[in-house]
Amino acid sequence: MNVKIEAKNCCGVVVTFFPDKDFEKNFALIYQQIKNLVIVDNSASGHVHKRLDGIAETYNATLIKNEKNLGVGEALNQGVEYSKLMGAEWFFCFDQDSQIRPDFFDIMSRAAPSQTNSYFLLGCNYIDEKSNRPRITLCKQGALCELVERKTVITSGMLIPMPLVELIGGFRADYFIDSVDHEYCLRVRKRNYPVLMTREIGMSHLIGDNQSGLNRFTSLVPRHNSIRKYYMTRNALLTAKEYWSTEKIWGLKQLVRIVVETLSVILFEDDKRGKLGAMVKGIRDGIKQQSGAL
Repeated sequence: MNVKIEAKNCCGVVVTFFPDKDFEKNFALIYQQIKNLVIVDNSASGHVHKRLDGIAETYNATLIKNEKNLGVGEALNQGVEYSKLMGAEWFFCFDQDSQIRPDFFDIMSRAAPSQTNSYFLLGCNYIDEKSNRPRITLCKQGALCELVERKTVITSGMLIPMPLVELIGGFRADYFIDSVDHEYCLRVRKRNYPVLMTREIGMSHLIGDNQSGLNRFTSLVPRHNSIRKYYMTRNALLTAKEYWSTEKIWGLKQLVRIVVETLSVILFEDDKRGKLGAMVKGIRDGIKQQSGAL
């Protein structure tokens, strides 16, 4: 494997689902730094496909049009297979709404060669668009900007060496959406390989729906619809159980998060009945170890 990361050896995978009006702007920012790009679309909409056809043609990207929503995990796996066909040594994962900065690729390409082997996973520090705060503490001025070891990092902005995928496999398609990134990171850690994050900020990212919290408590809890509540609850339990022997603290935090989100729905959110019902079903299916799409 080539230790030096060059754009020509990379492939960028962007998963879309009814992308908003800002998608082309976000995609153009990625294209400025990574030319080999594939869009995997789960919208299953002729109108969306027509729009994405135009964007793919403009930026010389490949567009994979799924005839139904296959979920994030399967879409990422499709991107992985495309990356293999292109002979890529590294691949980046991106969400449709993430905005990378002009120095994103430079940050990641400087950071990755510091590892002594090909088996690691690298995430990028980002600004949360709701709180306007970085995910982790920035480097002190003048200090060496070292990588930080994490239990998990988000999918968007994630850099994965292809040998790692060959070793541990692809993403969990049966999760459909949510915790796909967490499970993959914990699988990497279970094999005793590091999950790392840069301290330098390379992008902006929105966690949850784009709406303001009503108070300080709700601003700390990302808002999601009832379907997302189901998958988040179910997959958190599936992942906590799968990795309980090696990641008890992470698992306990997920249980606490479910309790906090339940309180948030009861006290502050709309569609209480729908969301609570979805979470109860998620708990039930998680306990039964039932996965797949709803």
